[in-house]
Amino acid sequence: MKQKYFRNCYKILGLSDRKDITDEMVLQSYNNLKKQLEGFRKKAKTERELEYLKEIEISINDAYGVLKTEEKRKLYDEFLAETEKRENKKDDDAR
Repeated sequence: MKQKYFRNCYKILGLSDRKDITDEMVLQSYNNLKKQLEGFRKKAKTERELEYLKEIEISINDAYGVLKTEEKRKLYDEFLAETEKRENKKDDDAR
């Protein structure tokens, strides 16, 4: 099975039920993750750890950018639905 090449923005921000999410919930989750990340950054001892944290920060920022408004979430939900349809079709074709 091929690996999916996109990351689920809801999972990155720790938001599980995508139907009832508000702008405030997205912002709160984003801010909490940024605070946690800053704590980890202060404890990081190696350049490699700092690079890894930078990659995580980029993922968090990207996920927030995609989900921060209701309009953007709606577009992203449509993208996820289409992607899931394609993945299911590929799985069915492979059988």
